[in-house]
Parts: sequence; C-alpha cells; structure tokens
Amino acid sequence: MSLSANSSVPIDIFLSYASPDKAFRKKLETHMSILQRNGVRLWFDDYAASDNRYQSEAGEHLQSAHIILLLLSANFMASDQCLREMELSLERQKNGGVEVIPVLLRPIGALEVTPLTEFTPLPSNHRPVSRWINKDEAYVDIVKGVQKVIQKIRSPLRRKQWAFKMIKQPQPLHPILRAHTIREL
Repeated sequence: MSLSANSSVPIDIFLSYASPDKAFRKKLETHMSILQRNGVRLWFDDYAASDNRYQSEAGEHLQSAHIILLLLSANFMASDQCLREMELSLERQKNGGVEVIPVLLRPIGALEVTPLTEFTPLPSNHRPVSRWINKDEAYVDIVKGVQKVIQKIRSPLRRKQWAFKMIKQPQPLHPILRAHTIREL
C-alpha cells in the first residue's frame, strides 16, 4: 500500500516521552515527516511549554489519538507523568480506543515487571535505538512499524469498526486529566 492511499483519513499520533529524551523524540519526528505529509498528525507534550492552553490541548490529544507511542527509557520509567500517560494509554487500548506502541529508546532494567510485557516493542529487533550503530536505521524500522499500524487503521473495515466504537462507547476525559493539566501530572 502506498503512503498516499487513504491519506485523506487523518491519523493522530501522540508521543509520550520524558523530557531528557527530547533529542530522541525530535529525531523520530524528523523520520516521521513523510508520514506527516500523508495525513499523520503528531502531538506531544512539550514540557518546556508553560501555556496552560497548550497543555490542556495536549491532554485532549492524548485522549483522542489513534496511536500512542511510548518512548521508553529509564527516564520515562522514572517520570510520574510518563507513567500516568502510559497508564491512561493502556486503559484506552484495553477499551479498544487506541493502538499503543512501545518504542525502546534506551535500555531499561526490569521492563518485564511492567504492564508492557504483552506488547511487541519497536524497533522490531527489540534493540534500543541508543544501541544501534546506525541510529537512522533504527528510526526507519520504527517508522515502518508505525506505518503498518496506520495502514491497519486506515483499512475500510477498521475505519468502520473504529467509528462504531467511538459512537457506541465515547471515551470521557480521564479523571486524572480532568483534575490536572498534563504539566501538573
């Protein structure tokens, strides 16, 4: 399937990452630019932004994204905010409202004791991006994995199922996000 097929169906992707991993996020964003030109919209919480309106908007995008990429590192696992975003993401996936994709940026100890053990992370060889000799190859692998999920979402049958689920079971704003802005999480 070409990149332009069904590109009229916008796909929203939320990137959940720890602020010390911003350089990894920016590099991934660069590699995903071809997808962005074909109807993919990327959202992330820019922790440096102090505008409450922006942070509220980021929370809404976390709630409405079709795909959530969890950019995993020790920094991510040490962040209360990232863990809350992961919890919300996994809850939404359980209810059928989002595709969650863990992405290994750096090695993480004891990943097997997290709720992510059921997921197959990207890159596809399960080697963290930081351990690749050619990191561009790691990002290409990640983009290819994300593209497969996008194609699945854009398939006509999947779109009908998604629309039915959204009509039948609207997802209310999570209580955590109602009570706090993303920055306060």
